[in-house]
Amino acid sequence: MVRNTKKKTMKWQYLGETDPAQFIHSNKTHRSVSEAFRDADYATAWHPHRSEWEDCKEFIGGMVFMMPVLMFVVYVSYLILKGA
Repeated sequence: MVRNTKKKTMKWQYLGETDPAQFIHSNKTHRSVSEAFRDADYATAWHPHRSEWEDCKEFIGGMVFMMPVLMFVVYVSYLILKGA
């Protein structure tokens, strides 16, 4: 025979649950739907993480501007070394 090892305290027994955090969460006014249902948006940090696609777009956008500068530096280096 298996006995329930969790004992309900007298303070929470009338509520039908033993977890005070669950009781507090259930009986408060939530600031958002995400907070009320504790979904994935509620669990994120202040700033949501960027996706890999957003990182890729930023990298490619930076390379579009940096590649001509890098090519110019390589060309100038080539001219300097060729003249020497």
